[in-house]
Amino acid sequence: MIDKDADPRPTGGVLPERIVAVLNAGSSSLKYELLTEGMTPLAQGIVERIGQRDSCPDHATAVQYALTDLDQRVPEWRSHLIAVGHRVVHGGPNLWQPTPVDNAALTEIERWTPLAPLHTPIALSAMRTALHLLPTVLHVAVFDTGFHHELPPVARTYALPPDLCERWAIRRYGFHGISCAYLVQRLNQLEAKSRRAILCHLGAGASITAVRDGCSVDTSMGFTPLEGLVMATRSGDLDPAIPLYLQEQAGLSRARVASLLESESGLQGLVGASDFRTIEQRARAGDQRARLAVDIFAYRIRKYLGAYWAILGGLDALVFAGGIGEHSAFLRHAVVAPLESLGLQLDASANAAGPAERRISPSAAPVAIWVIPTRESAFIARQVFDLVAARSGPAP
Repeated sequence: MIDKDADPRPTGGVLPERIVAVLNAGSSSLKYELLTEGMTPLAQGIVERIGQRDSCPDHATAVQYALTDLDQRVPEWRSHLIAVGHRVVHGGPNLWQPTPVDNAALTEIERWTPLAPLHTPIALSAMRTALHLLPTVLHVAVFDTGFHHELPPVARTYALPPDLCERWAIRRYGFHGISCAYLVQRLNQLEAKSRRAILCHLGAGASITAVRDGCSVDTSMGFTPLEGLVMATRSGDLDPAIPLYLQEQAGLSRARVASLLESESGLQGLVGASDFRTIEQRARAGDQRARLAVDIFAYRIRKYLGAYWAILGGLDALVFAGGIGEHSAFLRHAVVAPLESLGLQLDASANAAGPAERRISPSAAPVAIWVIPTRESAFIARQVFDLVAARSGPAP
């Protein structure tokens, strides 16, 4: 299934000389967009339900669908294309800055597939297909771990023997960094005095990041995207003895335990559904299991909010982003309402107004609370344009 926005090209249909295409491969979707150097979107769309019955069979085919759609809507785009940006969740310990995609980069990304087994294979498939179909332009991998690369040692280090961590590159990497980087930039434009901020990227994958002076100081996801909050199908934080217990006592194989924690837990495990819209509807209708799932989700978020509040020594701004964070006033209220004594207050009308960017706390409240729809594609495109400029050198 392809969902595409109306073609928003500038009046007159004249394309700029330089265009970047962005391909953002998710677990069951592929978002794609054409952007100018000024970050104006020229066309955008999404292939959804990839791998599901009566839909696109895989991400390689989704890339073909996306390029065909762009050909039909913006026939001349290829002649203005200078590069393609790809979102990659994990590049391991060595790849975290925007990186030209070549065989060596693909090999390095593939090497660390076990750290993001749900995401890396589809990113590799999308990149290889795009390289084949668009072989004459630069392809750039932009990594979700980049924003968190300089986490303070106290936040990135696990309490394991150092030689073991060094040998196997074990550390807290953090994810959703592309979204975080965009949110920080946008928040600085909206609330210039927000030196201490907490970013809640809440979607099928969910994480919270503490930011001081624009830099990540802690984040809920760690070595892999499995750590942290309850998510759509991922367990989040778990006593590490539980997987061992399930293997040794319940007789589950390692593969079965991995599938359980990645694909059958979280909201799915709690209530038998992973789409938060469905769970919210059921909770509002009085379904007690759904209500408990919402309460657990919100409770875990508040636990991290409190921890990061303490780490930051206070809070200037709280941001909600991601599909759930942007769209669910119900969830935002469940998170914030119990924290009024800490200075977190919601403006009920603003909270319920819709998914558009807006402040949802009273203007006089000590903590500014914002809904900011994240634009990962814009951040990726900016990184790609900057890399192209750096490779080209100064103008003569």
